[in-house]
Amino acid sequence: MTQACATLARWDTRADTTSRGIALWSTFYNRLLDGGPPDTCRRVPYDPAQPLTTPRGFNGDVPRVQRALADAVQEFAARDLPVDVELGAVQKWTGIPLPGCDAGCFDVVEAGPDSGTGTPTAGAFGSSFLMTVELAPDGPRAHTLLTYGESANPKLPHFSDQTRLFSRKQWVTERFTAAEIAAAPGLEVTTLRR
Repeated sequence: MTQACATLARWDTRADTTSRGIALWSTFYNRLLDGGPPDTCRRVPYDPAQPLTTPRGFNGDVPRVQRALADAVQEFAARDLPVDVELGAVQKWTGIPLPGCDAGCFDVVEAGPDSGTGTPTAGAFGSSFLMTVELAPDGPRAHTLLTYGESANPKLPHFSDQTRLFSRKQWVTERFTAAEIAAAPGLEVTTLRR
């Protein structure tokens, strides 16, 4: 328990593939949710006058909080995992480390150590299509990503290429203008005639 508390104290509060503490935090938080809403376990309860900073903190003196953390530590021990394991070591899609978490993250992702070999199966879910768009004076600028890849066939090149991009926090740049489209690598044009 001492090592678990130290891991949570050192956690960078991110859900990156290299973050240590998020795997323990997610497991702890899910155990805490199993007992109902965590509102009664907070050190500082929700205050409508301070909606951005409350609620916050968990009261470690509350037995439900203690039990949830102890259960999380026992689960890690049963899986032979250190409590400070990097997220990418335990959350993967086809062997590729995935960022994100299932509660409290912008990128909602949950996958186990070996979560399938195709499109998301049981044990892997979350953000699947991501898109950012800026409507700039010279035209739209967009970036997209298919978290779990474009193809369900593991033999095709687009099976997990975008999953690798997602793991590295990279995007696919979309093309809108004729010049951008013409400059696309590997562009193939097919002209259809009547």
